[in-house]
Amino acid sequence: MADGRTLLFVNTASNPAAGNSLTGRLYTVPVEPGGGPGALTQVWESRPLDAPDGLAIAASGNVYVALAGANQVLLLSPAFAEVARAPRDPAANEAEEVPLDGPGSLAFLGDRLLVSNHSPVRGDPASWAVLDVFAGEPGLPLHHPRIFPPRLRVEVRPIRSTRRTMRLRVRVSRYLATREEPVAGATVRVRGTRRVTDAGGRATLRVRLRGRWPVTVRASRDGFAGAAVTVRRGDRRVAG
Repeated sequence: MADGRTLLFVNTASNPAAGNSLTGRLYTVPVEPGGGPGALTQVWESRPLDAPDGLAIAASGNVYVALAGANQVLLLSPAFAEVARAPRDPAANEAEEVPLDGPGSLAFLGDRLLVSNHSPVRGDPASWAVLDVFAGEPGLPLHHPRIFPPRLRVEVRPIRSTRRTMRLRVRVSRYLATREEPVAGATVRVRGTRRVTDAGGRATLRVRLRGRWPVTVRASRDGFAGAAVTVRRGDRRVAG
């Protein structure tokens, strides 16, 4: 969507547990700063057998939805209220040069919509076409998200400390969608001491203190953005 961090997607037919299994729904879900999904919110429900399919968002915030079951293109306001349907009824649709027949994907081309005609039920080759539908407004610019290397996360737990040395237990992981997984083969460095993490993303290091605090633990691996965490006197566990 226009904010660059909210996904709008369609469910063509609903799970009976969600309500009427003959209706489709639009949902929004925000993308959290860490890349995971936020709360799922239903913003619109179709009429029975509308079978909403592809959608496109205008620069104004209006949403255009192809209704594969109703053979229409639906216009929703930025608040997801129904504004109009085109063609208005089956008779008007049949009067078109190529009637809408199972419309699927939508894409803006200037102030017009390109609509793919699938004809999934009738299988009519005369309906297999890309249709040009006037919208009268431009679409949002295509969104090209910036792709960053996956970021490491390092967690450190001091397990023994004297005036001169300290043992650290380190775990290196990464976030993958909504879960965290260990990273094997990562290099962990602390004041000249270096270890490589095992299959569980773990490594144990012995660090010479010599009275110098704090201690910085760094983790790196090819293909990942590195991570660092600072351990101060008295810390039991730190992560970053």
